[in-house]
Amino acid sequence: TRSSGSTPCFSIASPAMAGSPDRIARTGNILAVGGPQSLQLFDVGSPESPRALGSLPGFFVGVDARGSYVYTASQGAGLAVIDISQPANPSVAWYQQPAIGNRNALATNGQIALVGGPQVGVSVINVSNPAVPQSVSSISSVASDIAIRANYAYLAGGSSYVFKVVDISNP
Repeated sequence: TRSSGSTPCFSIASPAMAGSPDRIARTGNILAVGGPQSLQLFDVGSPESPRALGSLPGFFVGVDARGSYVYTASQGAGLAVIDISQPANPSVAWYQQPAIGNRNALATNGQIALVGGPQVGVSVINVSNPAVPQSVSSISSVASDIAIRANYAYLAGGSSYVFKVVDISNP
């Protein structure tokens, strides 16, 4: 649907979308939309007419995507790596339950994933082999949101409203 202003706006409303969308990430022409009841995949190769591809039930509040994988963080449910090589049938390639606390902030650069939460530290996980990620270390900072650019991680939020820049060149 186009908006009445000068900026085009399109809606991906879908009866199959369970719950409300919370986080999005794009890899290639696939848009991954996470929410409290499912992860939905859309083909956005033609932005004027996005097309629903597939979905996976679950609680997905942190979402990032690289190549054929979507990385998700899900409150107390941990980190999951979702294989989207067959977007009509996404599947869990790997899953890890966290030791403690809600983890809903996530970012990856394809080599490492940082997973954190507003009341827990940030886990550093090697995801260079998405089917067998390995815990590498942790960062003693809380994070409600995380971004990675080059060799730096940017952590924001938590109960003390922190903002940190962390060198991750040697995690």
